[in-house]
Formats: sequence, structure tokens, C-alpha cells
Amino acid sequence: MDSTPSSSSSSAFDLVSSALGRYLPRNGAAAASGPADAQGDRTTRRRVPDDTAAGRQDQILGAVNLDRDLRITRCNLEAPVFAGLDAMPGSPFVDLLPPGDVPTVTRRLRQVLETGEAHVARIQRLRRGDGSELVVSMSILPAAVPQEGLTVSVIAMARRLHLYAAETAIGTSLDIGETAQSLAQSLLAWGDVAAVDLDFAVWTGEGVTGQPHGRIRLRRAALVPDRPWPEGYVTPGDDLPSDASRLLAQAVRRDDAPQAIVIPDREAVERVLGSPRVMRALVPGDRSAGVACIPLVLDGPPPVVLGVAEIWRRADCPFRDSELFDLQELVARTAHHVDLARQHQREHTQVLALQRRLLPRPGGDTIEI
Repeated sequence: MDSTPSSSSSSAFDLVSSALGRYLPRNGAAAASGPADAQGDRTTRRRVPDDTAAGRQDQILGAVNLDRDLRITRCNLEAPVFAGLDAMPGSPFVDLLPPGDVPTVTRRLRQVLETGEAHVARIQRLRRGDGSELVVSMSILPAAVPQEGLTVSVIAMARRLHLYAAETAIGTSLDIGETAQSLAQSLLAWGDVAAVDLDFAVWTGEGVTGQPHGRIRLRRAALVPDRPWPEGYVTPGDDLPSDASRLLAQAVRRDDAPQAIVIPDREAVERVLGSPRVMRALVPGDRSAGVACIPLVLDGPPPVVLGVAEIWRRADCPFRDSELFDLQELVARTAHHVDLARQHQREHTQVLALQRRLLPRPGGDTIEI
């Protein structure tokens, strides 16, 4: 029978770690080796209808035990939301992480091992076997006695919770690129690839007006995740081909009103984009086939489109109406911060120009005081 540690001998984290220990299977089985009906096509299992049951699956607990070498000894990742995470006993825990996060998370894991102090509520991305990512809230705790090593809890973040966290993080910088990058990183929770393209006038600080479609010029401001991209694909700092810019602008301005659009699969993408050149520029490889395009809109008479956010994901995971609502809400809030960054860029440019005019010209007259 498990005894409950007294408050004088155990911290709250000890109690949590002990409870998570009971949540883990005793035989060391991982989620991948569960019952036969849980070993089916993981791609199919991730397809969740837009109903009440789907809402209940938005935030689910998982737990992993690690030894002192940071290898998995036991885990419970059987909930459908964790499908595709290859957490096998004996495999390194860092195999679940994006490569860029490995050094930081490894230091955190080692720190908890050495000090015994928990590290809680880290927003972390976990990598599925197919290369897509899952956003979780991750806590690292010392394993409860008699276990050794660490217990790592992961909670798949509910969309609304992630939306709140994203809105809090975006807008902390007046740099256009950093604001766009924050938005792209937040959008990645809804897809496999996220990109933000901004009107060139935003970069220069000029006021964006209702331009004719022929003058639209977009530049890629942000792209996640950070990985090698196919040749010809537009990366941050690159201008989109003019025909690609026109297509995106026309797509999100149907009936002269900015609207979100969804292109559900690769066949439809090819039909809409048309030329192989535009396909190479806009489609991030073969894996992500469907896309949602969300305009960054400043409300006004008339509304002004600052750019377009693109969220790409596999065609077998179609966008639900509730997801599109959340995406539009997040992008709409970000549009205001992008415009503030644009105004800051314009004022900064004006100050630099004034300073240059006030400098004495080489060889010119100087005023002695």
C-alpha cells in the first residue's frame, strides 16, 4: 500500500512526482506497445472531429521516467493527442526534442538531477516520428522514492490556453522581424509549418494603403520550424515572386473584404498556385499539403491588409472551424502589434535622417562658439 508523505518530510513536488509514478505503467511499457487497438494508424487517430469530445482531448497528461543517463525507462503517452511520439524504453529522451532545443533542455534535466529542484511549466515542442511537432507544458521533477532519475510530465496545451499564452508573448518587441517570428512560433501549434509574409511597405515604415493588386509586394518575415528547406522555397528576408504575392493578395481579398481561406490538399494547392515556380516558392515540401491563409488586417474604412500568415499541415488533418476562429483571433491581435512596429520603424528612420542632416558637411563651414 502506498503511503502519503507527510508535509514535514515532502514538498508539493514530491507529492506530484509520487502521483505521476503511480500513473506510469509498472512493466516499463511505452505508449507504442500498448493494446492492439492503440497500435493502429496514428495518422488516422489524430483526426478529431470538431465536437465536445475533441475539446476534451485538447489538454491531456502524459508522463515519462528517465534514468540518470536521461534515457526513457517507463512512460505513459497513450492519449490520442500524443500519437506519433516515439518514446520507447531505452531511447534517449532528447530524441523527442527539436534539435535546436536539445542543449537547453539537457542542461535543465541535468540541473534537476544535481540539485533536486523541480523545473516546472516549460513551454516545449516535442517532435513526432513524422517530423511534425506538438506543443506541451513540460515539468521536470526528481523521481519519487524508491525510483531514481527524473519524472517528466507533459500536458498537451489546450488551444485556448495556447492562444492566451501567445497573445501575452506577442507584442513585447517593437522590432518587425521579432514580432513576426513570435506570431509564426505561436501559429506552429496548429500546423507543421508556419510562415508570415508582410507587405514591403511595413518594412520601410511607410503607411500601407489599399494598393492595386499589381503593386502588391510581400517579403517573408518569419518561418518556423528552423530546418533545411527545399531549393527555391522562400525563407525570411526573401521577397516572394510577384505572381505569388498577387495570388496571396487576391486569395485573402475575396469580394474586396479580407478573409481567411483554406486550401485543403496538394491537388487544390497545385490548382490554385498554378506554375511550378510558385509551388517551389510557397509549398514547404511534400509533407505539408493543406494550408490556411490568414490576413493580417488593420480595421478601418477600408480595412488594410499588412500581410498574410500561412499555416501548413497534412491534408489528413483538416482545419476545424473552431481552429480557424482561433487562428483569425490571434492573427488579428498581432496585426496591431505589427503596425506599432511599423510606426516605430518609420519614426526611427526619420530620426536618423534628421541626425544626418544636422551633421556638418565635410569641408563645410563650422560654427565656433
